[in-house]
Formats: sequence, structure tokens, C-alpha cells
Amino acid sequence: MDLVASAPVRAVEIKLSQGAKPGLGGMLPAAKISDEIAEIRGIPRDRDCASPSRHTAFRDVDSMLDLVEEIAAATGLPVGIKSAVGHDMIWRDLVAAMTADRGRGVDFITIDGGEGGTGAAPLVFTDSVAFPFRVGFSRVYARFAEAGLTDDVVFVGSGKLGLPDNALVALALGADVLHVGREAMLAIGCIQAQKCHTDRCPTGVATQNRWLTSGLDPQRKAVRVANYLDTLRRDLVKVSEAVGVRHPGLIGGDDIELVDADRHGTPLREVFGYQPGWGTPGPQLRGEIDALMARLGTDEAPRPLWRSASGRTPLRAAGPGATPADPWGPAGPRVRARAGPGPGPPRSPGSPPRHGDAAGRAAPRRARGFRRASCGTPRRRGRRPRATGSPPR
Repeated sequence: MDLVASAPVRAVEIKLSQGAKPGLGGMLPAAKISDEIAEIRGIPRDRDCASPSRHTAFRDVDSMLDLVEEIAAATGLPVGIKSAVGHDMIWRDLVAAMTADRGRGVDFITIDGGEGGTGAAPLVFTDSVAFPFRVGFSRVYARFAEAGLTDDVVFVGSGKLGLPDNALVALALGADVLHVGREAMLAIGCIQAQKCHTDRCPTGVATQNRWLTSGLDPQRKAVRVANYLDTLRRDLVKVSEAVGVRHPGLIGGDDIELVDADRHGTPLREVFGYQPGWGTPGPQLRGEIDALMARLGTDEAPRPLWRSASGRTPLRAAGPGATPADPWGPAGPRVRARAGPGPGPPRSPGSPPRHGDAAGRAAPRRARGFRRASCGTPRRRGRRPRATGSPPR
């Protein structure tokens, strides 16, 4: 309760397993525990932090739902579960319990495909344990669809869904929300060096080494992630318009075909054994989505963003009557999901060009005594690459 009250927590998720390492726990070495991490997680700095692979607060679906209802009653927040998919016994029992008592159950379910990545698991787990997302998600969704529960639960998809084609298949299978991890990390500089567990990530993404993290500039990387997410949303909306629906979530299994070697195509619904209507919201939810998208296309569409010359203005849409001095305008801040670099306020005639990126931000200072190597790893000044065949130093 104290943690929920101290932070902007929007939901509580109980993690049953992870697609990249189902059935395994986690180990955070003491060397990687900084003062900040110790304070956030409430753990000591001088010893490894082991996360067990099993929960002790419940032992079956019934006791798990007791915990879900207890957390929901205490916090007033949505409570859900996250799991990879293997044996379907848990999903059968969960559907039976939620069918017997429609007022008792989880609010959302996150299905994590076996494609999910991690730098902290044996390769056999990351490569071969747990079903891929499409297989695992479709099996779980089908059980809830047969029981008529799909409109009572929010389905979340995870596992290499950050590219438009994979995301569209997930939405057509019934996902309401998509988790994106790998692609966002690539946007901020991850090169998948698989050194996460060594505390020596060469691009500074997964390390507490101050010399290496000097290459990770949050002011610049945040804009790159925002651009990636903005582009992904744009692509999904454009494809939905081409299909003939207002929103990507309204794309169904008959709108997508899986093509075999450019010779044969099979509708997605037939490949995964879906019944007509599965994978899309019910009539009431569909009407609400259509009404929302209609409003967004008129007077309530997201407005352009104001940005200061430094590029540090928060990424919020400007309100009516906004000016550079009062970027939110009389209506106050709006929290529309519109993010991107933006052009910034107009410059006066004859002013010199700005240095930095297209958003007009000043170029950040590099760490003193270092310059950037081509791979993004800090390198000391004066240490140039040697020519091929040069004698050893």
C-alpha cells in the first residue's frame, strides 16, 4: 500500500512466468545493486538479490484469485497476471473459476511469447522453452472466447511485437494492448551484445558502470524512443484504414492471411482455429472505439507540440490558445499520446542555424576526456585505430 501511494501506479501485475525464461527465477548480483536500486527495491546492497521461481502467497488458481481480490480491494487498482504458455491446465481452471463467479477474476492477462529476450537465462530457455506468442496467445484466448469472457478481460501481448506486421497479427488474434521492449531498447542504442549479466554493456544500456553509462544521454535517447513509438502507431493506424476499419484493434482474423512461400495464403482465423467474431471486441466495445476515433478525427484531435529551443519541454500536446510563453494554454495540459521531435518555436529572420538535431536542441556535451567510437563505446582521446599490418604498440 505504501508503494502504491508513493508512486503513480496504474495497475498491479502478478508475474507467473516470463517468455524468455519460464520456470526460472532471477538473480541480481550485489555488484549491480546501486544505492538507488537498493532503495527502490528495498534490498541490501551487500548481497545478491535472488528472485525465486515460485510464489509462496498462493498454490493454485483459487488461492491466486483470493490474492487478486485482496490486492484489488486494498488498492482499487486493476490486478492481472503475466505468464508464458506451456501446459494449459492453469488456463482451464482460471476460465472455470471466472465463469462460475463473474465478479471474481483477473482484470487483465499478459501473454508473453517464447520469442521474448533476456540477457540472463540459459540459451535453451530463450530458444526452446514456452510456446511462441501466436501459438500460446491463440490457445489462451480461445478458451476465454468459448466461455464468452473476452470482453471482461484485457488481453496484453508480448514477445517481438514491436514491428508493425507482428503487431497487427497480435491485434487480429485478440490482443488489446502491446508490450514493446526489444525495439525500444534498440532505439536507445542496445546492440544485443548479450553482456547484460556482466555489468559491462558496451552501450551503457544495462550497466551501472559510470564510464559506460556516459554514452547514454536521456535527453537524446528519449526523443528516439518517442519517434519509434510514434512511427509504430502511425503504421498501425494506416494499415487499419487500408483494411477499412477505424482502429487497429478492429482488425480481425479474416483481414490477414499468412502466405506460404508466395504460393498459398490462409486466413489467420483458419490457421489458429478461431470462430467468426473471435479476436475483435464485442458490439458495445466496437461502438465505443468507433465513437472515440470519430472524435479524434475532428475537434478533439491531438494538437501540435510546443518545444523550447533546448528541447526540454515536456512532450504534451498544446492546449487551445497556447503560446511559447504559455505552452499549455487556457485549457491546461493535455495528455494525448502524441510524441515526436517537433520543429520547435519559429526563429526570428536572420538568426543563425541551431546546432543539434531537427528539434533545435543544443548538442549535448560529451564526457570530458572521451569521444565516441563508431560502435557507441566511449574511447579515450588520442587512441586511434591502427592500420592493418601495423606493428604492435
